[in-house]
Amino acid sequence: FVTPPLFDDGTVSFVLDGGNYLPGLHDLASKMSIGETREGISLDAGWGERRDDLVAKVPIATSGINPSDLKVGMELFLANGVECKVVELDDENFTIDANP
Repeated sequence: FVTPPLFDDGTVSFVLDGGNYLPGLHDLASKMSIGETREGISLDAGWGERRDDLVAKVPIATSGINPSDLKVGMELFLANGVECKVVELDDENFTIDANP
């Protein structure tokens, strides 16, 4: 999961095809000439389109979470290790979103 902004300022260096960087960065850099620089680039992180199946409404009563501990914006980890955020909260349910 990448939280914006990934890069605040400065220079970003990496080895093309070396991995360990955002997937969308490879596509951008592979189309550049040697020595070419870019500034002010808005980069799609490369995680693809938003997926509705990664959003779920969870009943508070069966979640095992103390209702007073739930806050919109808080990050949770699912049993399978997937990170998600609480995006909505009411008296009976909370909605989580695992989209990056």
